[in-house]
Amino acid sequence: MSNRQHLPRTDYSRMTPEARAALLAELEQHYFTSRYEQLPFDPSDLVVLAQQQLPRSPQVAEALARCTQQWVESEFYSYFMDPHAPDRSHCAGGFLLHCPVLGMLLFDTDAQGGIVGVEYLSLVLQGEQPHERPPSPALRSEYWK
Repeated sequence: MSNRQHLPRTDYSRMTPEARAALLAELEQHYFTSRYEQLPFDPSDLVVLAQQQLPRSPQVAEALARCTQQWVESEFYSYFMDPHAPDRSHCAGGFLLHCPVLGMLLFDTDAQGGIVGVEYLSLVLQGEQPHERPPSPALRSEYWK
């Protein structure tokens, strides 16, 4: 038996044109607005890890040092380049680092060696579901009054 809350079905035919227009505007905003939050990022620990684990590839540490902003997609992945930028780079390669705190990290790189993002591989392989995350913004019920 599911513990989901069952909501009454909506009769869209009874909505006023104004309410329907407001619902459509909110749906468009909800589904077509970026959910990524841009946050500052301190790459200094990752730079040290790269210098220790990839001493023959100093360009990796240099690229990580330039990662000062992140766009969090989920607990499993963060971008270091704006994922919605029209000229954004796409993944062309990658490398692994082992972090004593976060476990295995898989970094995606572009064709020029820039860091596209990081996947928290240890979490992905464990199959854990994201937790302690606020629920997605719900649509308001005011349209169905």
